This record gives sequence, C-alpha cells and structure tokens, in this order.
Amino acid sequence: MNTSNTFLNKITVFSRKLAANNYIKSIQSSFMAFIPLMMLSSFATLFSSLIFNDGGILSGFMTAETLESIRTIFTSVTNGTNNIISLALAVAISYYLSKYKNFDNPIGAVLSVLSIMVIIMPLTLAVTSEETTINATNMISFTYTGTSGIIVAMIIGLIGTTIFMKLSNNTHLQIKMPAGVPEVSAKSFNVLIPTILTGFIFAIIAFIFRLAGTTIYQFVVSLIQVPLKGLVTGLPGFTFVAAIASFVFTLGIHSSAVNNVVLRPFLAANMNENMIALSAGLKAPNIISDAFMDYYLRIGGAGCILALVIAIFIVGKKKQNREIAKIASIPALFNIGEPIIFGLPVMLNPIMIVPFVLCPTVCILLGYAATAIGFVDPLIVYTPATTPVIFATFIGSGGDLKACLVQAVMLVICTLIYMPFVKLYERTLVDEDEEAND
Repeated sequence: MNTSNTFLNKITVFSRKLAANNYIKSIQSSFMAFIPLMMLSSFATLFSSLIFNDGGILSGFMTAETLESIRTIFTSVTNGTNNIISLALAVAISYYLSKYKNFDNPIGAVLSVLSIMVIIMPLTLAVTSEETTINATNMISFTYTGTSGIIVAMIIGLIGTTIFMKLSNNTHLQIKMPAGVPEVSAKSFNVLIPTILTGFIFAIIAFIFRLAGTTIYQFVVSLIQVPLKGLVTGLPGFTFVAAIASFVFTLGIHSSAVNNVVLRPFLAANMNENMIALSAGLKAPNIISDAFMDYYLRIGGAGCILALVIAIFIVGKKKQNREIAKIASIPALFNIGEPIIFGLPVMLNPIMIVPFVLCPTVCILLGYAATAIGFVDPLIVYTPATTPVIFATFIGSGGDLKACLVQAVMLVICTLIYMPFVKLYERTLVDEDEEAND
C-alpha cells in the first residue's frame, strides 16, 4: 500500500510540475482563447452546408445563383477563422508565454513572431490553371496559415518568443531612450535590435531549408505533423491519450492540460477538414475531431461524470453522497463536472479512478463504431462547452437525432459502469465510520 501511495505521489508531483510549465500553459491558454473563433467557424459551416447549400433547407426557395452568393458570407467567415488559425495561434502563444514569463513588452514579442511566421513562408506558390502551372510570387496561401501550419505555429510561437525575450533581456542590445520619451516609443527602441536579430535568424534558417529543396513548413508537416496527427487521431492513439488525460485528472491535474497540448492541435485540424468538405458539399472525412471529443467523451464533464451523478441517485445510500449529487446535477447537465469530481471526491479516490477512466474509453469505442458503420455522420459543429448534454450533440451533428440517441446510450452504459463502484465506495465509507466508532 505504501509503495502504491509513493508511486501515485510521484506521478502527482510530476503531473503538477508539467501542468505548471510556462510553455505548456501557453499552448493550453491559446487553444482556450480560440473557442469563440471555433464556434464562429462551426456555425458558418452549419449555415453554409445545411441551410444555404444546394439541397439544403432553403434550396427550394432560392435559385442556385442566390444560394452561391449567400454562401460567400460564410466563406469569408471561414477565411477569417480556420484559414488563419496558425497565424493566430503563434500570436496567442507568444502573448501568453510573454505573460507567464513576466516579460514587460509582450506586444514586441507578438509582432516579432507574426513577422517570423511570414518570413519562413515559401517565396513562390505553384498556381495551376487548366493547362499550365506557374510559380506565383507575392502571395500567401491558406495552406500555411490554416490548420496545416498548426505545429509550425506552436514551434515558432515558443522558440521565436524565447529567442526574442532572451535577446531583449540582454542590456547590451537595448537602446535606452532619454527621460521624457513616451513609454511606447521607448519600448519600441528597446527591442529594436532583438527584433532585427530574431527576424534574420529565422530568415537564414528558412534560406538553408530552401537550399535543401524544401521549406520549414514542408519539413515540419511531413516529418512531425502528419505522423503525429495519424497517431493521436487514430482510434488506438486517441483512446490511449484520452485515458491518460482522464487519469491525470484524478491526480488533481485538469484533463485539458493533456488534451489542449497533445490532442487539440490535431483535432482542430480534423475539424477544419470536415468543415471544408461540408462547405464543398462532400462528406466529412474525419470521425475523431474536436466535436467528437467534447460531445462523446465529456458527457457532463470529464469522465462522463453525469453518469456518476445518476448512478448515485439510483444506488447511493449515503446521505452525504446524495446531497453532493443533488448539488452537482445541474452543473453536470451543462458539462461542469468539478463539483462532484472534487466534492465526492473522484480525485485521488482509488475506487473511482477505474470508472472515471473506463467510461470515456467505452464512449470512444461506441462513438467511433456508430460513425464508422454509417449510423451517424461525423460531428461537424463546435458549441460552447456549457451547452446542455444531448442538446449540444443535436447542434453538433447538424440536427441528427440519431447522434443524440448514441449519446443517450453512452450515458446509460456509463451509468451502469459507475453503479457497482458507487456501491463499493459507500461500503468503504461504512467501514471507515465503524472503525471511527470503535
């Protein structure tokens, strides 16, 4: 028992150190900041593909030309959200890293990183017409600013900002302005040399890659992003990482510390590919995406915690547990599981760790199977995290009641999984009460 506790303590300490790491926190905070943009893009896709598309809800009331004209509204929204997500991610990471490192000129770091993201882009783009292909200059492709460049953005956001801050903190590279100069001007001159040096460092690196016949984007995408995306968004890899995320939550580290860093970049890319396909009138190609994780794995919160609340109402006998379940029931309907996770508690509870990890795993397999056999389509719309259970899935599936049925079945199965563990946990509480009375 002591060995087990020591092992858990070591994992807990390591997990908390990892979660407190400024680089991890920067990535995590950046993806959290993107939620409004992801929602905007999701609803644009929903309106474009289900309402104003050929064969959509309004197709019988408007001409094809009118529908196509209206869809340009949603195309513009997509261009301003998903298609610039890499640029926005690099900027956000730079900002948060500067903030967490207590750097006094975060806007300087942000502008430097934004410049770097353009500096390392290819100088020419192959543009193909019906008969010929030409190399066009002075163009930026959404291929590099969209989800295909997410890993590059993370690397540049972290490394570029770190280099910039290191150089800026070197007093020999600072240009001190006399007293009385406005603060904004003084800060700009203070980072003038670091900005120049950082920009040229990455320009030279990009030049070296061009000499090798490739680009930084192509190198990172082919050697890092594509293999990792295939690994963590495939069924085995995704299931494993999701289980780890649930497990570390039971140690007191929020699962988002794992999900936002390891899964979210690739799930966002899959979600974007689904939206692009739907906008083009095609079937969404990816089963596992942001929406899949949020609607099928987090029924009531991490660990499908709404099932635990229901299980306590069904088989729970201890008054204190039932009171906690009553308090936690409303938040759980809105996917807020913390009241029962920390109130029961699930955290650091050896009995509850098993179902808390097992239930999301079961939901992954059920959701994947239901989609793979064609019973439901891939989820396509991202909604706020606190959108009520079932209703969120209805919106996320584009109004598919079968997807709601799948989630309801998951909830029933997870409730059945939690029930024997609730009984076992309450039995240990009874034993503890008897020992205390003795």
